[in-house]
Amino acid sequence: MLSLTSILAFTAESAEITALISKYNQEKLPQGRLIHTKLDTGSFTIGVDSHASACISYNKSHFKDLRHWKGAQLKGLGSTPIQGIGTLSWTIADDKGQPRELHIANSLYVPNICKCLLSPQHFAKECASTSTDKTYAKTGAHHTTLRYGDSGQLTRTVQHNVKSNVPEVRSAPSCTRYHAFASTIQSQSNFYEHE
Repeated sequence: MLSLTSILAFTAESAEITALISKYNQEKLPQGRLIHTKLDTGSFTIGVDSHASACISYNKSHFKDLRHWKGAQLKGLGSTPIQGIGTLSWTIADDKGQPRELHIANSLYVPNICKCLLSPQHFAKECASTSTDKTYAKTGAHHTTLRYGDSGQLTRTVQHNVKSNVPEVRSAPSCTRYHAFASTIQSQSNFYEHE
């Protein structure tokens, strides 16, 4: 539960940031030009990994119909417990910027991993909106091209991370975490008003 102090601190910090941007807009930019920012608190990194046998997420909220896992542990670097299996629901933007919902059945819930993994071969077999024969990943030196869709018509070019040389894509931007935080602040505010 958030304290009144943390709510007031967040509100004051937000007001400070807004004031700084406003001041910068007035002093540094030519008249009529503004800084435009995007609030993205809900996107996450997805690694494209052709060595993974299934798509994997660490977040329960990414799944529909999550069920208990009764199989073996995840192998790779040691053994990691798999806690569930279900249909992943991720949204990524294609190369034209259009958000595309992906529903990938038989994906694994592994809370101890640090990032989500998209297995191209598992994606081709299990995603309801893609063609098994026309979905693939083509990897080059600096990027990976993911082709998908019911006739392979959609493309997402995934740049390789400069430090790790691994293809990583961010899910489509969203404000879900902000909205959850804001509703918590609102309910806390209502609680303190009634005391």
